[in-house]
Amino acid sequence: MSKDGYYGDFESMAEEQAVYDKEERLKQEKDEHEKEYYESLINTIEFNKKYTKLPQGIKTAVLVAAEPVRLREQTDFLLWYDEYPYKHWELMPDGDYLCLVLKSDTGAIFTTLRKDNSENRQKYMGNYVGGGQFEKQRPKFNIIIKED
Repeated sequence: MSKDGYYGDFESMAEEQAVYDKEERLKQEKDEHEKEYYESLINTIEFNKKYTKLPQGIKTAVLVAAEPVRLREQTDFLLWYDEYPYKHWELMPDGDYLCLVLKSDTGAIFTTLRKDNSENRQKYMGNYVGGGQFEKQRPKFNIIIKED
């Protein structure tokens, strides 16, 4: 029994609690950092090149709409616009795509085509109900241009 009538040493207990609290705080900060990192990966749209359609200085964009489309049903102009000046549309396989309408942080509107698969549907249409309406706020994406 200690001199104040309690069992244990309060100073060492306080020190142990302080160490425990610090470890918990560091663990929570690490978990939050990891969550932000993985969310940033999920909320990223990558472009292999600096396409003409991409606004100058773009860093982020908000998804305005996402609609399923068939490539062969699109006009030549849309395909030209999507890939100009690289002519990759000639290499794009026919099939189902998602046409994404985005508003950049610069204020400019642009579109892009992405393969229609379950991963992209979840990423781009997870809370999209159609007609430009989302269940929650519109998703925001970091824009990565691999070749500048």
